[in-house]
Amino acid sequence: MPEPEEFPLYNLAFKFSQKLEKLADDLRLVPEGADEYLILEGIKVISHYQSLIPPKVYRALTSKAEEEEGNRNLKKKLPSFSENFFEVGGDDRLGV
Repeated sequence: MPEPEEFPLYNLAFKFSQKLEKLADDLRLVPEGADEYLILEGIKVISHYQSLIPPKVYRALTSKAEEEEGNRNLKKKLPSFSENFFEVGGDDRLGV
């Protein structure tokens, strides 16, 4: 399986995740008069999801690669429907 860094989309997701981490850190400096509860809740949400983005993107990318590989392997192993149909005697049923 390819390493995460081999996928350009993963690299973008990782950079985005790092920016979210910085945002969560920056929000810890609560401006005067700001609703501290809302800011803390926002920090919790950002901090939680920020770490999940790169692994989820990687899993999606590798799942797609595995699916495509499986489809290629399946096409190599199985004859097409028409080959199977005529081998089984389909031509008799068609009157050919």
